[in-house]
Amino acid sequence: MSAIRRFAPLLAIFALLVLIGVGGATLANNNQSPDIDPATAILNVEEAPSTVTSTAPPPDGEPTDGEPGEPRPVEQPTAPAPAPAPAPAPAPMPVPAPAPAPQPPLYYQDFDDDWDDDDWDDDDWDDWDDDDWDDD
Repeated sequence: MSAIRRFAPLLAIFALLVLIGVGGATLANNNQSPDIDPATAILNVEEAPSTVTSTAPPPDGEPTDGEPGEPRPVEQPTAPAPAPAPAPAPAPMPVPAPAPAPQPPLYYQDFDDDWDDDDWDDDDWDDWDDDDWDDD
């Protein structure tokens, strides 16, 4: 038998492993960035709503003609800010279930105390006349 026929299964397995490796390297192409349109890859994060504070807003600036500006009235909120909802009480921990009672295994072999059932290849019917190694 030729050496090629002898090692054909081993060579086929090796070729399949190489094929799987090449396919995996092709699918896991980590050498170039993905082809995504930059316009669709923009992430817009909304700003959180500002909270009402008790400090006055900073002045807008002085007038440029040298005359003092008219005093602006301080805006006061018409309604007080609603208080945040109280945090709900944590749920009580559930009581763990009691440990189950041990069960006997589903498949077990009953004990058979027959004296003649100790060997799988011994017929035991002529054990009484066995003197040594011969069966005569």
